[in-house]
Amino acid sequence: MVVYRECLVHDQLNVNLINVLGACLWDVGNEQEALACFELAYSLDDTHIPAVTNYAKVLVDKKRTSEAIALLKHAVVCEPNFSNIYTIYASALFARGE
Repeated sequence: MVVYRECLVHDQLNVNLINVLGACLWDVGNEQEALACFELAYSLDDTHIPAVTNYAKVLVDKKRTSEAIALLKHAVVCEPNFSNIYTIYASALFARGE
């Protein structure tokens, strides 16, 4: 994570770096900072589908399924062949009891 943070010092708006840092933070249990990374990545580029899907997955895990589903519907429009969208969408629907 240190390397990603150092890279971001030089390239603060790099959505891919922000997304990967968020994923690393999530994996080590730093959920709040991870969520902040995904929110920032999404605000910078709502068409960067890896960041959108990671953000949606975190929202599903945090029981914010309606927000996640809205993101995933947007992601499908941007990149309909990105298969991870459908997996997370199914998880969101399951979490809502659908």
